[in-house]
Amino acid sequence: VSFGGRVLIKGYTTPQGAESQSLNRAQIGAIIVAVNEWVIPQNAAFSKVLEYMRMLIMYGPLTLLFAEDKEFMPWFKEVMIPRFDAQLKARALAQASRTG
Repeated sequence: VSFGGRVLIKGYTTPQGAESQSLNRAQIGAIIVAVNEWVIPQNAAFSKVLEYMRMLIMYGPLTLLFAEDKEFMPWFKEVMIPRFDAQLKARALAQASRTG
């Protein structure tokens, strides 16, 4: 999700298998700082960052560099995630009322 000009982790799914249990995983609210050593500029278009990551993952492993702020991350998870979810729900309801 894009927040404050940065790309942040909003959530993730837990992969299955013993191999995946050893993966280093960023926590919700962590900032994605770089993708395969390319530093993401502040205020980069979220869609462009996702497009770049999708392109790279088609050709092999993707390495992400995260920054974590231990004070920001709990606030983001407790306050902002519910707001994002409410906004998505409101948009979906508005769309459904226009098409239904």
